[in-house]
Amino acid sequence: MDAARHAALRGLDIDETWEVLYRDWMRIEWATGNTTGVRKAIARLQRVSRTYGISLEPLTERMIDLVLSESPLQVPVRQPTCNVDYFQSERVKSSTGVASPRPPDTGWRES
Repeated sequence: MDAARHAALRGLDIDETWEVLYRDWMRIEWATGNTTGVRKAIARLQRVSRTYGISLEPLTERMIDLVLSESPLQVPVRQPTCNVDYFQSERVKSSTGVASPRPPDTGWRES
């Protein structure tokens, strides 16, 4: 979870208005039982949204309501959106010239 937290916070250092990263940050803190971290993420998101005059997405509003009212086990945790092993094997292939296996079918299709 430390790596996930670091990635979310690093992304927010780059673009402090990236709402998806605030949701990820809230999920991470809540899943680890860090209610102080959850409140810190919410406070920062609300400050940024006020500063830039940005309305929060309905999904973010629901998540805030959920993490402030439920136990950590009831907060949905998003599954990874990419196959890390595939990308690591591609990195090996590019340095060795050896073909890597085809990535597993994730069901995702480009539109």
